Order: sequence, then C-alpha cells, then structure tokens
Amino acid sequence: MLEPKNVAEKKLNAETHRIIGEVQLLQYGNFLDKYTVDLCNFKEKLPNNLNVRLEPILLQSSRSENISLLHLVHSDHKLLSRILASLSSICEEINLLVEEARGYYAIFVFYGEGKNTTWENLESVSSIVEVLQKVNCFIERCHQVITLLFQQLCAILGKDHNAIRSNACFPELLDCLAELLVCLLTFDSLFSSHAVLKEHWSLYWRSVKSILHNPSKYRMTREQIRSLDKHLASIENALLTGNIFKTALEKCLDEKLIFVIKNSSLSNEIAAYINQLLNELERDEENIFFTQVWLQVNSLVVLEHYLFGSTDKKLVKRLLEVNKKASACTLCGNVLWYPEQFLLKHVPSLTKFIDEKTVDNVRLTKIALRSQSLPKESHALSLQACHWMIEIDRITRRNLTSFDVRHLQKTSDLLIEGIKLVKKISEVVKWITNLHADKGRPMAKSVLLALCRLVEILKCFQFIFHKKLLPLVYIISLISQHLSHKALTLLRHVRKSLTQEKSYKEQQLDVLSALNICEQNLKGPNTSQRILIAKLSLSASGLSYDHLTEIRSVINRLELICCVHSILNRLCDCSFLYWHQIYMLPVYFSKLIETKADLSRYYASASSVWFGNSRGQSSNANA
Repeated sequence: MLEPKNVAEKKLNAETHRIIGEVQLLQYGNFLDKYTVDLCNFKEKLPNNLNVRLEPILLQSSRSENISLLHLVHSDHKLLSRILASLSSICEEINLLVEEARGYYAIFVFYGEGKNTTWENLESVSSIVEVLQKVNCFIERCHQVITLLFQQLCAILGKDHNAIRSNACFPELLDCLAELLVCLLTFDSLFSSHAVLKEHWSLYWRSVKSILHNPSKYRMTREQIRSLDKHLASIENALLTGNIFKTALEKCLDEKLIFVIKNSSLSNEIAAYINQLLNELERDEENIFFTQVWLQVNSLVVLEHYLFGSTDKKLVKRLLEVNKKASACTLCGNVLWYPEQFLLKHVPSLTKFIDEKTVDNVRLTKIALRSQSLPKESHALSLQACHWMIEIDRITRRNLTSFDVRHLQKTSDLLIEGIKLVKKISEVVKWITNLHADKGRPMAKSVLLALCRLVEILKCFQFIFHKKLLPLVYIISLISQHLSHKALTLLRHVRKSLTQEKSYKEQQLDVLSALNICEQNLKGPNTSQRILIAKLSLSASGLSYDHLTEIRSVINRLELICCVHSILNRLCDCSFLYWHQIYMLPVYFSKLIETKADLSRYYASASSVWFGNSRGQSSNANA
C-alpha cells in the first residue's frame, strides 16, 4: 500500500536533514582542526610566552546573572517572596558597595609616592578631590544601607524571636553588615595613617583660602570660592578626622531607628552571630577567611556596645584571646591594623581588660620568635607548595572525561588546600614585613631571604593557575555541578521528611516554600546572586541550625570553589612590597647571582614588585 504524500515527504526531509547534518559536522570538525594548528603555530611565534612578569590574556570565568532578583525569588508564597526580595536586594547592594570600596584603596595607599615639589603636591591633591568626594558619597550611602538593613531585620525578627535559638536566624545579613563595617574601618585606618595626604590637603586648603583675597585673578567669583571652601570643610570633617567608623555607628542611634531596634530581638541576633563567629575562629585557625572573620567580630562587638550599651564579659574575654593570637593584620598595602587600639578607641570601658603596653610587648616578642623560626617555616611551606604543584599538574594532565565523583572530591580538597596554603604564605610575608617596618626593627638577612623565597612561591602559585587555566576551569565546572547535585540531594531528603505526614500545617507549608526557592536557585548557574538567595531561603525556612548544617556546608564549599580564581589573585597580590623593595631586592638578587639561580626566579621576584610599581604609577596618574 502506498503511503500518503506528506508522510513520504517527511521521511525524505528527515533523511536529507541527516545527510546535511553529517556534512556540516564534518566541515565544523575540519574547521576546529585547522584552528588548532593555526593557534599552535601562533603560540610558537610569540616572544616571551613563558615570561611570568606579563599578565596572560585569558577569558574571565566569572558568572553574572541576567535574571532579576524578583524572578529568582518568585514563589506561590507571596509574603516569603517579598521578604527574600528585600533581604537579597540589601545584601546585593552591600556587596556592590564592598567592591566599590576595594577600588578606592589602591588610590589612597599609593598616593603621594614620587611627589616632591610644592606645585606637584598641589596638582596631585587637587585631582584627588574628586575621588574624596566619591568616597564621601560612598560613606553616606553606607549609612543609608545600614539603617535600611536594621529596619528590615527588626521588622522580620520581631520581639523575642531569637530568645531561645543559639545561632543567628539570618547570618547572611549580619555577614554583609560586618563586611561593610570592615570597609569603613579600613577607610578610617587609611586616612588616619596617611600623613602625606593630610599635609597636602592642608596645603591645598590654605591655597584655596588665599584665593579669597583676589578671586578675579583666577576668573572665579567669591561665592564659588566660598562654596568650594565649605565643600572642602565637609570632606575633611567626614573623612580626614578618623571618625568614619564612629559616625556610622552614631547614625544607628537615631531616635526612630533605636526605637525599632529596642522593640525587636536584634540584640540576641547579634550576640548569637558574634558567638557563632568566635566558635569558627577558635575551631579553625587555618580558615581561608580567618582574617576577614576576625575583623568582622571586632567590628560587631563595637557595634553591639554602641547599640545596647553593654557587652557580655565572657564574649569579650574570648575575643581578646583571639586578638592576642592574631595580634595584627595588614588591611591593604602597608596599612596595619591593631585590635587593641581599635577597641580602646571605640569602647573605652575595655581599659580594665586591655593594657596597651603589655599587648605591644607580647607582639614584639611574637615578632622576634616568628622571625627566628621563619627560615625553617619557609622551608616547610616550600615543600608543601612543591608537593601541591606536582599534584595539580598530575591531575590536569589526566583525561578529564574520565573524572568520577571520587576524583572530583579529591580535586576539590586539593584546590581548597592550595588556597589555604597561599593564604598562610601571604599572611606570614605581610605580617612580618610590615610589622618590622612599622616597629622600626632591623631584619636579619636570613629572614629577608626567606621572605623573598615565599614571595617567589606566591607568584609560582599564580603562574601555575594561569598555565593550567583551561583544564582548571573545566574541572571547577565539574566540581560545582557535583556540589550543586549534592546540595539538591540533601535538600530533597529534608523536604521528604517534612512531607511524610498526610496533612500539612501552615508552618510546614512556609518551610516547603522556602526550600522550593532554594532548590530552584541551586538548579541554575552558580552565580553569586543565586547562591545568596539559596542561603537566605534556608534561613527563612526556620529549620534548626543542626538540620541545615550539612546543606550550608556544601553551599559554602560551592561558593568557595566558584570564587577560587578571584581569591587566589587577591591573596597573591604582593603590591605591599612597593614600600620594602629598596632594602629587600638588592640583597635577594645578590644571593641569586652568587648561587647562579635559574632565570625564572628573577622573574618571579621582579614581577611582584613590578606589579606594585605599576599600581603606584597608575594611582598617581589618576590622582
């Protein structure tokens, strides 16, 4: 029996499509083969293609979200969607502010380097007025966002909401708040310790005041000069008096806001979160974010004192023990932060717990002991780094299509172990180098050589990540998919335990709605916005901390893996050597020449200083 005409046409079309597809696939394969050959030929012709001083040309592996937050938090539970939309918007705003703040640091850290004459100083400070104005606006925006955060958090928590729970209900919000406070703290330290900027600013302001006597000479009216003078006065009061952090806290004591705070369980929420962070610091001193968490805890303790007038003595003693161990840290460049000075400035009542002279003597003793043991420590760190690089090289040479769950877990552990090692080396180098300079202590030759060797290792970490970028991006993509699947599996188990009963209570429906939002965000690409909403929805579910510990752990690991490249670049930043190169490099290069070291070691050492010099020159050019 003959088939209808339209059926025959469909069969013919399907066959035709198959043949066309095969031809197109063959042509595409030929194109890729030719492209690979051309690319290899091009690479061979490139000069200095292994020069570690040069930044490689590479594609950014970061992910950005094109879908709005309102779509990401969409749910049948309208109230929950609104809550998550408001909280995630605040967190996202704070994240943007933190990124903006990091862009300003280098401008002020390198300001004034290489300026000598009065005219050059005046020209430099006049061009930085615009940046100072932007920072002033940034600080004002921070005040508004902090106020908004407290209003939203108090409205959600209500009174006695967290009277029984030992952990914070919304740790993500408090984490963002603490991160913003650390930015304000950093600006305070930057401006307070910058004598050159203050000197140039005074010179510039005096020059502006002198113009008032004859403004027509400069083609300006007296009103314009007075307006500029008033504007400069407001910038100085806001930024250069060392009260940026204090002013932000005082803004929280507004009558309307303090009434809202007093009528909520915010006190219990902040205390629970501080306790949670202290447990984290005491449990794991090798935490990748130890320094950042440490700064956050100190900031939140001061905030708690300002808002509620008192702080738990046990909590303060635990904090002082952690401060004693960490002692000091580098905020950016060569700007150091001392916890006892910060606490005594903002909480004078802590004088009965803190003796500055004793703390400083303990710090000096610690510097001497760490310097003495540094050559041995650097040797051990070098061996660990060498072992890690061999392992990562072996893994990236494997057939990537043969990776199973066991390999992904092992590679994930290896990457996190490498980041921890980089963090440890980076903080040892910054801590010893900047503290020696700040305290005016001489540095032994053995210590100097050990520090330079560690800097060399840092740049080697960065180099191997660049060299193995293509396989690492693919492996990280596989690991993130595996962790997403693991988080979703755990989430389904939790949801299954809630749906075993035949009839649901209203509270159970709220929990299920929150878990559904978390699930739908984990199913998508691992952008920072989706991970943030997933974490917020877990907090909004109201489930106990123990129920969600494992899921949170997997999501935190996923977030860390997705940010490996940015974390590594931040930790390998050796621009602080800009202020130490004069006495460090000649000694180290003399040693390399004596030992007839490989030429690549010169590149590794020089690239760290070259990057600092280039940042200093660009900052001065912008200023």
